[in-house]
Amino acid sequence: MEPGLIACDMDGTLLDAAGQLPPGFISLHQRLQAQGIIFAPASGRQLATLQDMFSDLGPTMSCLAENGAVVYSRGEIISTTALCPAVGHALVDAITDRWEAGKNDLDIVICLPHKAFIHSRKNIAGEQKIKKYYHSLGFSDELHETISQELIKVAIYTRDNAENHIDMVRRAAASGAASSSDFHAVVSGEHWIDVMSPKANKGYGLEQLRQKLGIAQSETIAFGDYLNDYELLREAGTAWAMANAHPRVQEIADHTAPSNEEHGVMRVLEEHYGL
Repeated sequence: MEPGLIACDMDGTLLDAAGQLPPGFISLHQRLQAQGIIFAPASGRQLATLQDMFSDLGPTMSCLAENGAVVYSRGEIISTTALCPAVGHALVDAITDRWEAGKNDLDIVICLPHKAFIHSRKNIAGEQKIKKYYHSLGFSDELHETISQELIKVAIYTRDNAENHIDMVRRAAASGAASSSDFHAVVSGEHWIDVMSPKANKGYGLEQLRQKLGIAQSETIAFGDYLNDYELLREAGTAWAMANAHPRVQEIADHTAPSNEEHGVMRVLEEHYGL
C-alpha cells in the first residue's frame, strides 16, 4: 500500500553522522508532494529548529516537534501536551544543586512551544549542542521564572551516556510530582534525557497529526532508531527500524532499513515503495 503519511525521526535515522540531510532529499520530497504524500519530521528538536531545517518544504510542512509534545501542520500548531510545572521546578532545583556541589556534567533546558531557555551561567557543558537543537533559545539567571503552564518538556543534556543519569532524573522529577503519572522520562539520545507529560510521545503526536489530516493508521509508515521512537513505531501502520537502531526498537519493527549512514530512509522509500 502506498503511504499517505511518513513520520521520520531525525538523528540516527534520516540524518547522517554529521547531522546532514541525505543527498536528493528535496527532490524526493517534491515527488512525495506530487503524489499527495505527507512527510513529517519527528524529532526531539523544537519546532523553530525543524522549521529552519526544513524551510524548503514550505507552508505545507507538518512535523512532530519536542518528541510529539508539539504537533504542527500547515502553518499552525494543532496540538500541545503540557508537563506539570511542579516537575519542571523540581528538576531545576536538582540540577542547580549539582552545579552548587561543583558538578558540571548536566545541563537543563526549559522548553515552551515557541522558545527554550537555559541558564545564563558561564559553565554550560553542552551549550553548543543545545544551540544545535534549539534555534529559538533564551538565557535566564532564574530558570524557575521561565516555567509556566505552557511548559511542554524539560530536556537534560549529559556529558556522558544519558542512561547513567536516567534514574536520578526520574527521582528528581518524582519529588515535584503529585504522582508517578504526572511525568514520563525517556532517554532520547546518547547525551539526552527528555521529561514530558506521560501523554506526550511521538506516537501520540502521530495519532494527532494523522487524525487532523484525515489519514488512516494503515496508511502511515514510520522510521526510527532510538527509545524515544518506540511509541512512534508502535502507532504507525508499518514500522521501520534502522539497522543502527536500539535493540528494543528493532524488536517491535515490521522491517529493518539500512543504517542512516547508508541513507536507509531514502533507499527504502525509493526502492521498496517506488517513491
